[in-house]
Amino acid sequence: MDLQIVYIATVVICFFVSLLNQKHNEPYFKVFTFLLFVIIVVETSGYTINKVLKSDNQFLFHIYGPIEYTCIAYIYSSTFKNRIAKKITLFSIFIFIIFSAFSSLYLQTFTDTPYNFLLRCLLIIGLSLFYFYELYLKDEIIILTKLPMFWISVGNFFFYAGNFFLMGLIDTLERMHSDLVKPLFNINTILNIFLYVMFIVGFLCKRR
Repeated sequence: MDLQIVYIATVVICFFVSLLNQKHNEPYFKVFTFLLFVIIVVETSGYTINKVLKSDNQFLFHIYGPIEYTCIAYIYSSTFKNRIAKKITLFSIFIFIIFSAFSSLYLQTFTDTPYNFLLRCLLIIGLSLFYFYELYLKDEIIILTKLPMFWISVGNFFFYAGNFFLMGLIDTLERMHSDLVKPLFNINTILNIFLYVMFIVGFLCKRR
């Protein structure tokens, strides 16, 4: 079976799990539901353009990047206890959108893997690590089955750490060793599946 189909199916399941469990989680989890809907639209469109129409679909991800980071940064800012961290996280959304627009319009073409993905990786890794740091500072016993954001952050950390190196090299490898691109994209898809499985675990935490 095509791994991409498995990945899209995982995202669809994740979307419905988030939709059905909103009353068990904090209000900001509605942003996750919105983001997952956008991901389904982008990924199904990208799959159709690439596999069916045999055209380049990277332009979708130039547009998608700012939407994803805005949602994830807002969610983390809602969970952080440190006020300065909250403000920096919200301000980073503005910086990221400006950088994304500039890089897509002036630094590269819409057929290249967007540079904003690499910046997004670094920022979300940082947000995940700061969330873990705040957990470490707590003076209470932490029950991980009651912490949806822990599992979501685990997924974010491993997905974006792995993809920072993978996608950072993908355009160069495509020009030098095109036969390596498909196996590398398979790794990317496996990391995507892992990410949304962690999201599903997170969404189900409070219900348990």
